[in-house]
Order: sequence, then C-alpha cells, then structure tokens
Amino acid sequence: MTPTRTQTRNRAWLLALLVCGSAIAADPGAQVPGSTASPVFDMFKVLLGLVVVLGAMAGVLWLMKRTGLGPAQGGGAIKVVGGVSVGNRERVLVLEVAGQWIVVGVAPGSVNALANLPRQEQFA
Repeated sequence: MTPTRTQTRNRAWLLALLVCGSAIAADPGAQVPGSTASPVFDMFKVLLGLVVVLGAMAGVLWLMKRTGLGPAQGGGAIKVVGGVSVGNRERVLVLEVAGQWIVVGVAPGSVNALANLPRQEQFA
C-alpha cells in the first residue's frame, strides 16, 4: 500500500519535529575534543556560508536568465518580434499587436512609434 500525499506530509512533519527536538535536547555546552571554540572562526564560518549561498543564488538566477528558464511570459497582447541596438541606450523594436507589426524607437525616457506594418508571415 502506497502512502497518500497527506500521510507523506504528516511523516515529514513528524521527522522534522523529532530532529528539532533532538537538537534542542543536545547539550549546548558540549564541545568536540580537540576543537577550537574561537568566536572569530565561528563568525568566519557563518560569513563563508552566507557568501556561498548568495553566490549559488546569483549563479542560478544568471543561468535562468541565460537559458530563458525564468518565469514564463504570459500570452500577453504584445509580443516582441525583434530588435536592434542603434546606440548606447537606444533600440528599435518590432512589436506584434493584434496581428499588426509596430516599429518603435526606444530611448531613455521615451518610446516613439515609427511605423505600422502588416504582419509578415515569413519573419514571424
């Protein structure tokens, strides 16, 4: 008999509570023989762990951005067909809106419609 989802969840909670209980019951003053209990070393370990976790998060986000595995873009009314940079901060984009292509110029602080075109099937 396979356990149901609720039974599995309940077992996981029970295991977590048992682990937490055993950690609380452990003697906090007990030290491992031969270990150095330096506060500087402990702080270094905490900071190193923090740097590793933040680095892993940044790496995963970068990888998701590079591979396109980020949050799915909804089936919105506007689709970017293509674009090209024409300067440091200026771009020309082709947008598809309601079966029609709109060419827009994008610069810092402004978006200007340049042309309206019928949808081109060979490029879509």
